[in-house]
Amino acid sequence: MMNKKLLIAIEIIVIALLGVCIIYIYNSVMTKEKLLATPKRSYIKVVDGNPTLFVGEKPLDILGLRTTSDPYKSDEEYQKVIEYINKAAKYGYNYVAIKLSWYLMDTTKHNTFPKPEDVGKLMDWKKLDEIFDYAKSKNVYIVPFFWHNVPPQWWFDLTPNYKDFLQTSDKGKTVPMMSFNVPDFQKYEDEAIRAVINRYKNHPAYLGFLLQFGYSNEDNYPGTPYLKGWFDYSPFAKQRFREWLKEKYNHNVSSLQKAWSNSSVNFENAEPPKPLPDITNPTEMIEWINGGGDSRRQFYDWQLFRLEEKRKARNHLIDVVKSADPNHVLIMTSPSVGGGLLFINSMALNYDEYSSSKVDIVHFNPGIYKVWLAVDEADKYAFVKYFETRGKAAFIKWESRWNLPRDDVVELKKRAVFARETGSGMALWENKIMGFPEFTDEQIKATAETFHSTPEGRLKRSKFAIIDDTFSKSFDYRDGKGNLKMYLHFKIADRAMLRGLLYSAGLDFDIITTNEILSNPDILKNYRAVALSNLYRMDNELLEILVNYRNSGGGLFIQGRTGLYDKYGKREMKYLKELLGINSTIREYKGIRYSWTYSNSDDPLLKDISGRQGDKKSEYNVYYIPVFDYKSEGYKVLGYLNENPQIATVGYKGNVVFWFPRLGMQVMDLDEKELEITRQFLRNLYEFYSIQDE
Repeated sequence: MMNKKLLIAIEIIVIALLGVCIIYIYNSVMTKEKLLATPKRSYIKVVDGNPTLFVGEKPLDILGLRTTSDPYKSDEEYQKVIEYINKAAKYGYNYVAIKLSWYLMDTTKHNTFPKPEDVGKLMDWKKLDEIFDYAKSKNVYIVPFFWHNVPPQWWFDLTPNYKDFLQTSDKGKTVPMMSFNVPDFQKYEDEAIRAVINRYKNHPAYLGFLLQFGYSNEDNYPGTPYLKGWFDYSPFAKQRFREWLKEKYNHNVSSLQKAWSNSSVNFENAEPPKPLPDITNPTEMIEWINGGGDSRRQFYDWQLFRLEEKRKARNHLIDVVKSADPNHVLIMTSPSVGGGLLFINSMALNYDEYSSSKVDIVHFNPGIYKVWLAVDEADKYAFVKYFETRGKAAFIKWESRWNLPRDDVVELKKRAVFARETGSGMALWENKIMGFPEFTDEQIKATAETFHSTPEGRLKRSKFAIIDDTFSKSFDYRDGKGNLKMYLHFKIADRAMLRGLLYSAGLDFDIITTNEILSNPDILKNYRAVALSNLYRMDNELLEILVNYRNSGGGLFIQGRTGLYDKYGKREMKYLKELLGINSTIREYKGIRYSWTYSNSDDPLLKDISGRQGDKKSEYNVYYIPVFDYKSEGYKVLGYLNENPQIATVGYKGNVVFWFPRLGMQVMDLDEKELEITRQFLRNLYEFYSIQDE
């Protein structure tokens, strides 16, 4: 029989432990209640290397839910919003971002335009007031997600020829989104945004503002992957383009005509160019892949105009929000980092502009599939690392996908662990758009539990970086018909897939952009080596910076179609020659579907792989191979074509290593055993540049 004193001691310990648990739970609840008791400032502060959300003096995890339901659309959707607030409270989420549509909040009728400053008086606040008060009672923060790019019906009724101001495709189709920078629309749009912020910025449940921007809230024009065609060809956008051209060419029509190679064009009749057609011929597709993209100067001008129009509109809205309320966080969707293949023609590309903006928290919106591949995980890693290491808080808003089983909690737990280990945050979306199923309560619960039980990590900069050129992606857009679709955005995909190869090899990497390098060349001093993967367009300024970096001891890993065209897409070999540091003539071997092998050389870069297959015969081996006098230029050949052993595929001299065939795109058809050979080369490359111990 157990000693009586021992039993009493055990009872005391149990009671004490229960007391500790009760106190912990009480303090946790009371802390949150106190946070929501009075309005408090929200902001980002870097703590131990992690950009951290604070409310008042206390940190708050970026863990939330976002609704698809709009409370002003129907009573059913209003109740769905209430349901998500309840789920947040029940399962431990800190906020709910609520979709709101301006045109549903204001259904008033008018015979004349109301005053812009009266816009807030026209909006129905009853449901949103109730939502904020209810959220406060449940200790859940609210983030208004206000869709403002479609105005109330009265704006259309009172605006003559209103379709002239709608985003319009190259086929003449309009969509329900305003063209960027329409002054007569902006003055009402600005006031609507201010009205939402001013009404709730002093409410205890107000956490911050999620600024909607772009057709799908992804910093984008309409277009792929949601709509066919290119935008914006509206009469308003065309006129803006002509005014832009005047400024670019200093009102000198001769300069415009020379640049466009068109003696009849002027500032009154210049038209935005149409995209080139899809490719039907295999030979033309191979030439396109190896070329400099769309090299028409008018297309270059139009793409630059589209980028600047989008930037101007976005920055204007950011200023509207921050001037209305500098005391709460501003959240926005950024384009993905180093990828963006789905958004080439809709121009969701310039993620680097967010790192230095007034936006406090960035996120993007990928889906959860049945299996999380390394290539996909590397894409998410690149995103959070890019921003977190630049002091910008980041999270991922996860969406479901058709093939994710309703009872699968494993994949959601993986995302929760990923968020915590990278020191970032996460949100789950209600979905129910495009057939995406809603997450189950079990999935929502498991995600939060895993998030809260996983220790927070942090991300540090690597000594190896992949250089990304965001703007040049605009010119590699042509699709193929039939089987040729497999080559869409080939060069850009090859660069993006390199992230996955490095990630799966256990090698850390950073992403830096050409824009960052041009504005601050010293950024390269942070790296032992950089990858120049398919930087097919280049200019003299970037070339000089990279050559100076190389001459100062920095490593250049030159891959694919790098340095073969100028910034307009015109053929120019001097960039590759100077990057390689050679004087001999470069010609090209125009074979395709080749295979190649590593040499039998005893070289550190070939440790454990000498004499082995570098790549098999593949329909993805479509790059032409630059050829020069390797021996006279002092280059050591490490790989050669099996079809022509005189052609080098891989080689190096000093701190410059070239790899001319595909690299990232090997993941498309090499098996794991074959890919492991490439991963070993990349590990050897890191050792070669003394990065392995960083």
